[in-house]
Amino acid sequence: MIKLPTTGAFTVNVVGEAQHQDALRSIVGRPTKEGYYQRVTAVLRPEPTNKADANAVRIEIGRSLVGYLDRSTAKVYQAWLAKHNEVGKEGECPAVITGGFKRGDEAGPYGVVLDLGVKGVKRRDTPPADPAKSTRNKPGWRFW
Repeated sequence: MIKLPTTGAFTVNVVGEAQHQDALRSIVGRPTKEGYYQRVTAVLRPEPTNKADANAVRIEIGRSLVGYLDRSTAKVYQAWLAKHNEVGKEGECPAVITGGFKRGDEAGPYGVVLDLGVKGVKRRDTPPADPAKSTRNKPGWRFW
């Protein structure tokens, strides 16, 4: 297992979490009024037999599939593995599970964001806000 470089900020989005809401719920729990901002360790596992994309990289938390790197990020990550003579190996990095709130009729799905310091990966402009530290955690405001 490779310990991957980090940046200190959760800025790399995971895609496909919508298909893995049950797995994320089993990791953090049922939706709450406040939602979640739970730090975890993510395992990045190359999936060369993936029929949709030979560069696919699956993201697992606690041995559960929770999503994938997007195509462009997966390609950059796979090139990084090759450059460091680590082709096909699993890596781990910090991650945060967000969302999972329910306020009346409004609900927010679970999401996953990584702290991945591989140069060239696609990043979001700002990391997700921790609702425990936010003064904006009101109904109607989404923090994922």
